[in-house]
Amino acid sequence: MAATAPPDLHDRAASRRLRRVLHAFLLLFAVCGLAHLEVWPLTGFRLFSEVRTREREGWELTTVDARGHEHVLHLSYLPVGYRNTTKVIPGMAGRSAADRDAICRAWADPLRARGADVAYVRVYALVTDAFPHGRPTVRTLTYDRCGRSR
Repeated sequence: MAATAPPDLHDRAASRRLRRVLHAFLLLFAVCGLAHLEVWPLTGFRLFSEVRTREREGWELTTVDARGHEHVLHLSYLPVGYRNTTKVIPGMAGRSAADRDAICRAWADPLRARGADVAYVRVYALVTDAFPHGRPTVRTLTYDRCGRSR
């Protein structure tokens, strides 16, 4: 009968390390799921676990030129760092007027640098119906004359 070689100690240590890494990953995965954290590549499963209502809330930014004409401010036209900056709007209510102006100026200044006529920014709260052909969008002016040029 042929004798079998004993398992290599190096293979056992690697297997033990792999198990620890796997347990740590699963623990992180569970924590993110339970705490509803969205930390890439882990997820809190919000897409499937949160109740979705018929109404969607959002924000619309507009610029107003010197003649009083309003133009929609598309954040996609600004540098990449501005893309998700509407997330600061809910916290603007608790800030001073100077801080709110600074936030709005941050949206307006890149447009001004390109030569756009921007006297100030308006921020609207939007409530839209998720159903096709549902109720019309409700647009409420939240901040007016924000971020005036100096």
